Amino acid sequence: IQQNLIIRPMEYGLTPYLLDLTERFTTDTGVPITLALPPETDTVITDTTTREIVYAVWQQALDNAAAHAHATRVTITLTLTDEIYFAIADDGVGATEDQQVEAATNGRFGLKSMQMRLESANGRFRFNSQPEKGSSVEGWLPILL
Repeated sequence: IQQNLIIRPMEYGLTPYLLDLTERFTTDTGVPITLALPPETDTVITDTTTREIVYAVWQQALDNAAAHAHATRVTITLTLTDEIYFAIADDGVGATEDQQVEAATNGRFGLKSMQMRLESANGRFRFNSQPEKGSSVEGWLPILL
């Protein structure tokens, strides 16, 4: 019963947390982020679980960019149509498919955890990467009313 009485901060909105996450990334890495976040984000994305999934995937994608990409810039876009769409792209070193398989074999599960989070909420996930051309994480989620 007590768990249901606790008001979680995500219930108040997603935007402040995403802005804080991107600001901390830039402060910690020196890599600037270009961010396109619609002003209606918090009025359209009202489901707390959906907000938590978006935040967690963004956090993992930025952690991966900081740890592996050697990027000089990151671009994040979120759009709201009949679904939530977001993309986090960097201009870093990228990764081959063999490198991705090797990472998963060695117990690194960042990409898989992002995929599982999105799919657990009937969403979709896509990761694109090419050596020396950067990487992108894309996610789609239904808008829950």
